[in-house]
Amino acid sequence: MRIDLTPGSGVEGAQSARSEPGRAGAAARTPAHDQKSVSFENSVGKLAETALNSPEVRQQKVQALKAQVDAGSYQVSDRSIAGSVLEQLRVGS
Repeated sequence: MRIDLTPGSGVEGAQSARSEPGRAGAAARTPAHDQKSVSFENSVGKLAETALNSPEVRQQKVQALKAQVDAGSYQVSDRSIAGSVLEQLRVGS
């Protein structure tokens, strides 16, 4: 299934495409539409590649938090802890 994000492609186009068997994809496609589709797919591909090449552990953040814990200055509110516990219980069910 393909979702069309271009403006002006509403229900009318989908209904007319359904009413003509065999022409659903061909009637709706234009060179500009295909170009936008390729550009969007390239952008998604680049984002996916960046995400997959990112380190799983953000060392800078880990080191900063570790330094706070070691210094005794790392504090978490009771409300934050309770919210996390409830969220884990909700997700686990």
